[in-house]
Amino acid sequence: MAQKILCITAGQRSGTTALRSLISADQRFKDLGEIFDTSILDQPQSFFGYCHKRRLQLADIMSGPDAERLCKDYVALLQNVAAKSHLLIDVKFNSWGEIRMPWTYMHQEPFFLSQLKWMSARFIFIWRQDLVGQVLSDRISDKLGKWHNLVPDDAIEPFNLDVNKLAARAKLLCQSEQYFYNNLSSYPESLILCYENMFTAQGGLEGDASAAVRALVDEDLRFPEKGIYHQNLISKASIISNYSEIVSAVERVARDYRDPAIARALQRG
Repeated sequence: MAQKILCITAGQRSGTTALRSLISADQRFKDLGEIFDTSILDQPQSFFGYCHKRRLQLADIMSGPDAERLCKDYVALLQNVAAKSHLLIDVKFNSWGEIRMPWTYMHQEPFFLSQLKWMSARFIFIWRQDLVGQVLSDRISDKLGKWHNLVPDDAIEPFNLDVNKLAARAKLLCQSEQYFYNNLSSYPESLILCYENMFTAQGGLEGDASAAVRALVDEDLRFPEKGIYHQNLISKASIISNYSEIVSAVERVARDYRDPAIARALQRG
């Protein structure tokens, strides 16, 4: 069996973990998670663990052939880890630059993305319409030390967040969305999904989204009706003391920097 590669890319707090769990449920795809996560060095799919074990250094990637060889060898490792299953990987917007050569422009297509395209990988790009909810969810989870399935009992005393830092984070998200949308929109084996329309109330995959994923991977995947992850249930307005100020700042960023082409593409289906 020729192993397929499915890569999910998005900003943090976009439902990638929940989507991976649903896609990998019938075990046709092996969920290898966030391969550039620095906290999984001891796991076989870790890119940084792979480099550490082989004592790879920046000087080992001085040319295109060097970087190409690294990508091919690393993907071969992932294929071995996946065994008889297809590969499912998660690469966040701010992780694509981990493999790059000297003398490349910051706005060039990420080298690993180019290599995955060359390997005929399929891509799911997730866009979260609620930018305020996205940036606040990230900071709330970080504060609580819990990243999934938050419930009201997890809430703590209200706290303030730095408005300027959140606005800067929101701007980077908007710019990253546009950058990766531009890099993937013309690639035939790609799919854009909206976070708000992906999941059912039970945490399963909505009908249109499930049909689109099946078509993308050309597999008759069986998705669970109920997922193991659900939307966080903590009221952001009740736990963030300066919630209104943050909403105003992030909404202003969205007006100034969000690419309307992404929303239009989702409307077209």
